[in-house]
Amino acid sequence: MSGGVEPRRSDDDPHMSRVLIVDDEPSICWGLTELLGEDGHEASAVGSAEAALELPAQPPPDVMLLD
Repeated sequence: MSGGVEPRRSDDDPHMSRVLIVDDEPSICWGLTELLGEDGHEASAVGSAEAALELPAQPPPDVMLLD
């Protein structure tokens, strides 16, 4: 990768990063989860901000995609 930031990788986490998707459209959640998973990310999705706040804090996501 030239001119950019190298993706984070650790020995105990084989995924590039943990991504939480928050969107009320199930098809958007599904599509983004699939695409990110294919690229090696650990992606999960919830349908609302309230649901995201109810998730356990550990391990926290590296990135949150919000609609």
